[in-house]
Amino acid sequence: MRCIGEVGTGFTAATRRSIRAALDRVRRETSPLDDPPPASVARTVWWVEPVFVADIEYREISGDGLLRHPSLWMGYETGR
Repeated sequence: MRCIGEVGTGFTAATRRSIRAALDRVRRETSPLDDPPPASVARTVWWVEPVFVADIEYREISGDGLLRHPSLWMGYETGR
């Protein structure tokens, strides 16, 4: 598993509360990623067990394997 981007739009207040409550239950102290995330991401994150699947709208994956124009949070579901 590796970091390929982030999204910051599409969250309603109710969605933010729901996501936060779900993530609080699976918080962990260390990264679950195979490789360290970019420094710009690592400075602002806290880690969780990788048990959710996010649905993100984006334009394409760039040549370096990162999301290009991640534009909208569509929702999530548990992978458990």
